[in-house]
Parts: sequence; C-alpha cells; structure tokens
Amino acid sequence: MKSFSLIVLCFVSLLGTSALAQTEFYPKNTFDIRLLFGKSSGTSFCDLNGNTKFELLDKSLDIEQPKRNYIFEYLAYESGLRVEYAPKENLVLFSEIPIVYHSLNQRADTTIYRIKDTVNMTYDTLKYKKQIGDYTLLQPSYFSIGARYKIYSKLAYVAVTGELRIPPGFHNGIQNDPGYEFLSDGAFEIHTGIILGVTFEKSWLESSFSYHLRGEELVDYLQVHTEFGLSNVPGAKIGVRLDYLQSMGNFNSAVEFDPRKTTLQENALKAGFLFNWFLTDNFYIDFSFGVNLLGKNTLNSSGFVTGIGVRF
Repeated sequence: MKSFSLIVLCFVSLLGTSALAQTEFYPKNTFDIRLLFGKSSGTSFCDLNGNTKFELLDKSLDIEQPKRNYIFEYLAYESGLRVEYAPKENLVLFSEIPIVYHSLNQRADTTIYRIKDTVNMTYDTLKYKKQIGDYTLLQPSYFSIGARYKIYSKLAYVAVTGELRIPPGFHNGIQNDPGYEFLSDGAFEIHTGIILGVTFEKSWLESSFSYHLRGEELVDYLQVHTEFGLSNVPGAKIGVRLDYLQSMGNFNSAVEFDPRKTTLQENALKAGFLFNWFLTDNFYIDFSFGVNLLGKNTLNSSGFVTGIGVRF
C-alpha cells in the first residue's frame, strides 16, 4: 500500500511553514491533491532570554499613565490546498496555498473605585481584566511553487528540495505597513534543503536541513527536521518528529516579541506526532499535532492539522 506526504502544521509566524512526513517520489505522471484544515493557539511566549512569559507591558499608554501589563490569546484557523505532480519518477513539482484566519484578544488589569459611603466618602476597589485589543485577519499566508529531486535511493535515500513562497501583498516593510494594524502581508522567501533518510522493513528515519532566505526585515533561519515512524499496519503510518529553528541573526538587536506583529527573528524547538492512513489505494486521511517546547522570542503555541487527499 502506498504511503503519502503529510503537511505538518508548524508555528513559526504561526501557520507559515510546511514540513513533509517521509519524503516520497511517485510513478511518472502521478498527481497528489490534498485539502487541509487546522487550528493553533497560544497564550504565552519565550522572551529574548528564553524565559516563558504570560504577560507583556502595554506600550500604548502615554508616559503620564501608570504602567500596566496585559495578557493575550492568539487563535488561528487554517484551510489550504496542496498539489503535487511527478513528471518523472525522481522529480516532484508542488504548489501550496494556505488560507488562515488569525485572531488576537488582549486584556489588561484594570481597577475601578466604588463608593461605599457617600457621607464619609469611603470606597473599595475592584480589579478585573478589561479587553484592550481585539484583532482579526483573514488572508492567504503565501502561494508557493517548488520541487524536490531524488539523487540516490536504495536502503538509504538522498534528495534535494527548493521552494519559492510569494506573499499575499507587496508592501516593502513588515513593521511599518499602514494597511496592517495586526500582523503583515509577509515577504518573499526562498527555501533550499537536503533530505537524508533510511527505510527499514516497517519503519523509517529521516532528517532534513533547510535554509530559509527571507526578504524585507525578516531574518533568515536554518531549520533541522527529524522524524521516526512505524508502518506495522498495511496502509497506515504513525510517527514522531522534532523541528529546530535557528535564527541566523544576532539577537542583540532583535525586535522583541509582540503578538500584534509578525515575528522577525526567533529560535524554537518543536515536537509532535503524525498519523496517516490510506482508506483505499487512492484516498487517504491524516492527522498531526505539534507543540512548542522552548525557544527565544517566539510564541508558545500548540495545534493540529487534519487532511484528506487523493492520489491518481
């Protein structure tokens, strides 16, 4: 029974990075079409020192006003389409467009004073969380075109991959886009990488190393992906994965994390699991879950992706 590619939900700049389960190459003239649906959320972040924080300083207040911290809740819902085509047995062309609905709610400590005695003018205080920000954004994350090419394949295999990601908008500047008070229209990205793996009778082990060249203020990063999986049941696969993202810039001048803004630079270690199952020779379903374990200047998020696909 055939196995298949799985797009895993990654949480760098939210739903923006795809990772493949065990890399595959198809018979000549094969199509693989997949619809995906996912959700992720986060209520904390890792600061520039790698410490987990749940509150941020509200910098929108005037200097005369007392300082206050706020908490936040970030949610993202994704749907998308990925199409792959094999013009040759050792070459796969692919294209992908994920569409994401982002929402952010911010609440701050607020104190109100209630008069208890109008004669003596005594009062008490009531503290509560007041909403100070509510933002939403619906847009494609990017449109991508790419290819992967198999160099060697026996018990072990080696492949190279490349991908161009085109943003939904073309304003030059991530932090100063007047059309976006929440997140941004992104930037051009070019991903290049190498894939190394080995296949056993009922399992596989694979690692990939990719460099992400990013435009505008976005800092380049290196991603290392490792996964191990089992395929004891015909047509089904289950696996675990680790992803490490290493920023290629110096954090001494990094822009601090702000849930309203696109993160320009971060380190992150992510873990997750995946499950794939071919219902027939052509139709399949899949599910994956991932969570941030630690990092620097990054959102602590968790989420899942489920997909349905057809191969012919």
